[in-house]
Amino acid sequence: MAHGGSKGKPGYSTTRPSKQLCALLAPYEMDADKWWQKVNKSESAAPEADVVTEETIRHLNRVEQVIEQTKGVLARHGFPDDLRTVMVIGFITQMIEHHEAMLLLVRNEKVGSAFALARSVFESMYRGLWINACATNEQIAAFEQDDELPVNMTQMARAIDELHQAQGFFTDLKNRGWAGLCSYTHTGLLQLGRRFTDDNVGPSYRDGEIFEVTTTVTTCILLLVGRFLIVQNHGDDSREVEALNRTYGPVAQRNAARSAQG
Repeated sequence: MAHGGSKGKPGYSTTRPSKQLCALLAPYEMDADKWWQKVNKSESAAPEADVVTEETIRHLNRVEQVIEQTKGVLARHGFPDDLRTVMVIGFITQMIEHHEAMLLLVRNEKVGSAFALARSVFESMYRGLWINACATNEQIAAFEQDDELPVNMTQMARAIDELHQAQGFFTDLKNRGWAGLCSYTHTGLLQLGRRFTDDNVGPSYRDGEIFEVTTTVTTCILLLVGRFLIVQNHGDDSREVEALNRTYGPVAQRNAARSAQG
């Protein structure tokens, strides 16, 4: 069975898998009986140690607290009901909901499903930032009418960099993160490769990956909220939200290490 790709590009075929996919799945090739024996063995195996370490649990708790603090800052204000503002608020609230769902999934050992949500948070940041300050009123009205933006991710990243004089930050972030996040969302090789542990059917997501993905989506929310508050003339609150970036993830780790050395 073959499925067509977008814009006339060839799709994938289940009868002609790529060499890369065949190599990935080669250790697990077997007949139906052996396959189900392995699945049943994996499901009946004794529980192993916690999926995440205590350090990662503390990190998950911290990014959860950061988003709760951010929600508290937003709750201080009422906002106008113009289309631009309403759309950005919609992006923010959806991102926060995905963030909460991701933490819930990770804590319940459904890490693959959590990672599948990360691209939506990442993309929503770009869409929200572009709508917030780059798009014209006409472009926003067209988006409401057609449910389609006139720019792609690369164009949005460039426009955001130019407007905020970000020296290529958003373009570089998109180039580094987009392909991997798409692979997790569309069950590409990054996702498929983590559905097995050694020669057993079972997830193999690492703590470092959980740390990186949850740090990224938290930062995406803070970046959009901070810029939104500036447009709404709440500069002090924007700085408060942006300061939260230093309280979790690698920056917080470095600060803790310096304090320990000092």
